[in-house]
Amino acid sequence: TDPTLTETWAFTGSAISIGTGVDDTTIGGTTVADANVIRNGAAGGVVLTAAAGSGNSIVGNSIVANTGVGIDLSGGVENPAGVTANDAGDGDSGPNDLLNRPSLSGSVETAPGSLTTTVDLDVPAGSYRIEVFRAAASGLLDDSGAGEGEVLLGSGSAVHAGSGSERFTIVHPGAAGDLISATVTIDLGAGDLGSTSEFSRARPVLGATEIAVNDTGDATDLVPGDGLCDTGGFNADGEAACTLRAAIDEVNGAGGIDTIRFDVPTADTNHGSGVWTIAPASGLASITEPVTIDATTQPGWTAGAGTPVVELDGTGAGATADGLAIGATGVTVRGLAIGSFGRDGVSVGGGATSGTVIAGNHLGLDTSGLIGRGNGRHGVLLGPGAASVVVGGSGSADGNVLSGNGGAGVRVLSSDGNTLIGNLIGTDATGLASLANVGDGVSLSGTTAGNLVGQVGSGNVIAGNGGDGIESDASGAGTIIRANTIGLGVDGATIVANTGSGIVLGNGANTTTVG
Repeated sequence: TDPTLTETWAFTGSAISIGTGVDDTTIGGTTVADANVIRNGAAGGVVLTAAAGSGNSIVGNSIVANTGVGIDLSGGVENPAGVTANDAGDGDSGPNDLLNRPSLSGSVETAPGSLTTTVDLDVPAGSYRIEVFRAAASGLLDDSGAGEGEVLLGSGSAVHAGSGSERFTIVHPGAAGDLISATVTIDLGAGDLGSTSEFSRARPVLGATEIAVNDTGDATDLVPGDGLCDTGGFNADGEAACTLRAAIDEVNGAGGIDTIRFDVPTADTNHGSGVWTIAPASGLASITEPVTIDATTQPGWTAGAGTPVVELDGTGAGATADGLAIGATGVTVRGLAIGSFGRDGVSVGGGATSGTVIAGNHLGLDTSGLIGRGNGRHGVLLGPGAASVVVGGSGSADGNVLSGNGGAGVRVLSSDGNTLIGNLIGTDATGLASLANVGDGVSLSGTTAGNLVGQVGSGNVIAGNGGDGIESDASGAGTIIRANTIGLGVDGATIVANTGSGIVLGNGANTTTVG
């Protein structure tokens, strides 16, 4: 780039290449005046070729907007080009001795403008300099998801015993929402630096009340309620592992966590074709504290597509397992595909009396919304005592697809004041083809009162079901059924018939309004 950073001067190769036998080169330095701006390399930012030597330090620079990897130690047995996988004990050789890159196990805004970043290192014994950067906007990251380093946020020293992965913390400027990355460089003492690693995977900074699922495994949390989601193991990128089970444990431990995000690396063993699959071996714990579980935060989810990229697969969870069980107020579940559980995709019980929202999910289908992954009973069960739950919403990304289940799409049983709007119930995600729930699209029964099924501008498409579109024998009063498309596709023209009737009111469905 030009000195004003306003013009792009692109390189056809890497921005900087360190070649055969080159040792002890310094690129940048520890003062602001030493820093280089390294941009627009077509084959990477700083590339050490396979025969490059060691002791090459790359510190303090702004490395961003390069095609390929920001710092590339090429030629290793783990990966000849691109991000080099870490090896246990870091005993391999190659350019810069293929120094293992750091793993970021979390970065939290602990005070306004101040971050505490946790770094795991598996390197030989010695002293090291860790640099933490604000990585580029996500559109400028390389294809691997590894970070570059646009702005140096801070640095810290670490003395490693050489005993495997060891953990260090660095306090530095920054804010929640930043995307950060890190490098590690050997500190030789007396102001001299040695080999520098590649960049870590870029990770978002979390708010003080947020945790991020970064592993599709099924391990539990070590210390529920301590504010940290940590199973004691490591994920595919060497970071402290946080599974969905552990995250729910942590929320239920009443440690003040109110948001579960997702940030699972592409190297995870249960990732394929852009989908991360979580397959619990038994039912997850019922959620007993307010929390937002938001799988739309997983890198790879796009608002334009709107389809989930994280799937909960209940095949091995047992016949009595629900996908998610909710027993608290103020719980939001968004952006998941939940299927193949023995009972309900989402079961909402008596503790959920207000503020619970189930939006933007596939319940009984895969992530594409075209293939059935039916739950044994219902897509969503609003059970006795649950009240004022919203299933769907009026926004373009709020509607659920509730299809393919063994019972109803939505079963409302002795549950009052709920809102069901903007959903596809009984069709696939196109809204034009049947993917039938075996039972009714919507079933209301028991002492159920004051429910709203559809509203002007946000009606449900209820079509293709094995029973009735809507069936109510609820003894409560005041249910409103309005502005739904029943027996037709989302276009209002394609016939997608329910096997039974469109709407059935019977056995005491009092003061129900239709239309």
